Amino acid sequence: MRPSYRAWIKTEKQMVKVLGWRTLETGEEEIQVDLHRWLNADDCVVMQGTGMLDAQSDFDEESHSEEIFEGDILDTSYEDGDGEGPSEWINSRDTVRYSNEHAWWHLLCSRNDMPISEMADLIVLGNIYVNPEKIAKVKDPLEKAALEQQLKETWPEGALDYLLAFGMGV
Repeated sequence: MRPSYRAWIKTEKQMVKVLGWRTLETGEEEIQVDLHRWLNADDCVVMQGTGMLDAQSDFDEESHSEEIFEGDILDTSYEDGDGEGPSEWINSRDTVRYSNEHAWWHLLCSRNDMPISEMADLIVLGNIYVNPEKIAKVKDPLEKAALEQQLKETWPEGALDYLLAFGMGV
């Protein structure tokens, strides 16, 4: 699998495909977003693709396959149980993140101990940069604090205020 990347250009509030990456003699890193356009990597939030496709692409041959990326908001479901008693299906709307601890892609707040590859019907609703209004409400106080810190560091100006105003309750 060849890794794929996309980037959120902070100043332009635009999502673009990353075509290339280079390190200058000064040590600065740049990403290529167009044939003749390179941007300083510090001016962007770079996200890696998971290699998995949105479930809707399986059912609709007319649509193009949409790869799931870090930062995407997924609508999905998974079986929750310990294997010893009855289990239940949980519907979740959450954000994709990479777990260094487990070395897999997971949902930020719902199940960080389960890879998204074990979940059913992964449907991309949007991503945290372009569609912050679609993210699910976070209930755990520690996860809220961690997400709030991440948003302050990486989201475009005003996005956190938007989320606070429209229901995330961070």
